[in-house]
Amino acid sequence: MAYVFPNESEDLDVMLSDSLHTITAGSVTHPCFYDLEAREGSFPGSDAPQVLQMESAAIKTDHFPDMVEGAIVTIAEGAAWQRDYTVLRILQSGAMSELLLQRV
Repeated sequence: MAYVFPNESEDLDVMLSDSLHTITAGSVTHPCFYDLEAREGSFPGSDAPQVLQMESAAIKTDHFPDMVEGAIVTIAEGAAWQRDYTVLRILQSGAMSELLLQRV
């Protein structure tokens, strides 16, 4: 169960208003926080460490109430670039959800 704190939803709107990135699911587009991070890890059955890249987007849950794992979304940075992704996992925390993404 996610806990929502007073003003959390409104605070998130203010934070997202400064984001350079948007996410589109179906015909709905809203700002999001996009992140590409690299971590050291290993694949099952391998002892050799590797650099693994994970792409994620943080969204306001209320903006996309019907978001499901397996959905196709588009992340864009203005007119600079846009990419399509499959939503692998949805991690919800209060008014925000983090989407773990895989490029299509």
